Amino acid sequence: MKKDKNENIDELLAEVKYYINEPNVKAHTTRAAAPGHDARVQTVPRTDPVRTGPREAGARSLAPPAEPPAAYYGSPYAEPAEQPKRRRRHRFLRFLFALFIIAAVLAGAFLLLCEQPKANSGGSRKPLYSTVLICGTDESGMRTDTMMLASVDAFSGRISLMSLPRDTLVYAEWNAPKLNVAYGWYGHDEDALDNLLDYVEELIGFRPDGCAVTTLDVFVEAVDLMGGVDFDVPVDMHYIDPTQDLYIDIAAGMQHLDGEKAVQLCRFRSGYASADLMRISVQRDFISAAVKQWAKPENVVKIPDLIELAKNNITTDLSARNIMWLAAALLRCGTSDIGTDTLPGYTQTISGTSYYIADAQGIADLVNEKFNPYKKDVKAEKLVVRTG
Repeated sequence: MKKDKNENIDELLAEVKYYINEPNVKAHTTRAAAPGHDARVQTVPRTDPVRTGPREAGARSLAPPAEPPAAYYGSPYAEPAEQPKRRRRHRFLRFLFALFIIAAVLAGAFLLLCEQPKANSGGSRKPLYSTVLICGTDESGMRTDTMMLASVDAFSGRISLMSLPRDTLVYAEWNAPKLNVAYGWYGHDEDALDNLLDYVEELIGFRPDGCAVTTLDVFVEAVDLMGGVDFDVPVDMHYIDPTQDLYIDIAAGMQHLDGEKAVQLCRFRSGYASADLMRISVQRDFISAAVKQWAKPENVVKIPDLIELAKNNITTDLSARNIMWLAAALLRCGTSDIGTDTLPGYTQTISGTSYYIADAQGIADLVNEKFNPYKKDVKAEKLVVRTG
């Protein structure tokens, strides 16, 4: 990854870890001093004896008036004022207020640290809508055998996934012009990401807002870091290929898959009638299940470690701020209804090699419905689709 996009990533990780992991963040409140006593001066009633005999001329009567004038607030005959009661300390309310302050600090931290990924393609965009291309390489690290376009619409709360078949036919200079070769052909680094995104842009009509390519080893670590995935394996999976260092042994049915088993599941295809297309479907279902199980509030504490893993082992043009935005958007969208699709098209054998031929009109319709982050629709006639 380029240094200029990640020069502050360690500082960002430190801030995120502080706000998430620090249990003693306290809200400082200022309590007003206790109210003072009533300023009214209470006087002691006079105790002079009261005359009971005939009143002498010019003498003052010492008997108190029947009702002291209301205006005479300081009358020595007024009723003693009630002393104000000391307010009880509402500890529970103070506790809730402290939680509110902490939540506000965390929300503010996310707003400061997050940045929505956006491609420089121009055009008016839909609010809070981004698309990211996620790729997994084979054991050589050269071919992107797994490619999935993820659409995150945080405004309407919708997540959609579209698989791009590795055998998709493209206009290219290599002998077997398949989409999965584009990344390795150009050097499998960040510059190679741009070239891969060029081909994807031709296919879907717009440039994804980001791209991330991971190897099998990082995939294993990420699954283990997040605690594995519960998944209903569709068939018994048994396959051995020493040349690829590939050993698959998973029973059908509901299984808790760790990183190693998850890789075996995603690489298996020999037992499917439709081979690679069924493998794509299983991969997509696995990713959907993983997102649903991982996108829970209690997993927020794992985000800094996941970013650390991505920073050191994943080739991406996404910054740490972009990853934080995507994580927050996933939490906001929820995972109850994730749409999954495959790039519209069909298989065809050309000169003895199997290819996947993209369907331009089908792509335009699907993209405009679920994946286009721009307000302007994609036109089928504008797509660069190779059919032979």
